[in-house]
Amino acid sequence: MIENSTPRQYPDWQPDNKAEDAAYNFGYHLIKYCRTEGIKSLPTDLSPSQREKAIHAIDVSLHNVLDLLEGFFLPDSGKDHAIGYALQTIVLNAADRTKEIERIELTGQDMPIGYWKWALDNEFR
Repeated sequence: MIENSTPRQYPDWQPDNKAEDAAYNFGYHLIKYCRTEGIKSLPTDLSPSQREKAIHAIDVSLHNVLDLLEGFFLPDSGKDHAIGYALQTIVLNAADRTKEIERIELTGQDMPIGYWKWALDNEFR
């Protein structure tokens, strides 16, 4: 069985598809640092139904951030312009975090689709 509850570490990323592994790493950290912390901040006196609805709202919000990054939403920026956003993974040297090793563009990795398997299935590969 393949361990898929944690993403591959940089030395093990697929040489021909580093963007996919970088996106899974992003998803793992999005869940760990954003979703999990958001859920932890919910009031403890919520009923089970209220808690479920609050978690759903967190999930919809994070999913929509990914939609924004993927270009699903293209906001206007004046009459003649729209704007989009880009996300990159920047691999740094662990001993000297000012030294960049590699920069990988994540646009086009279908992260909004991946969100649900990250959030609900804990799957990062």
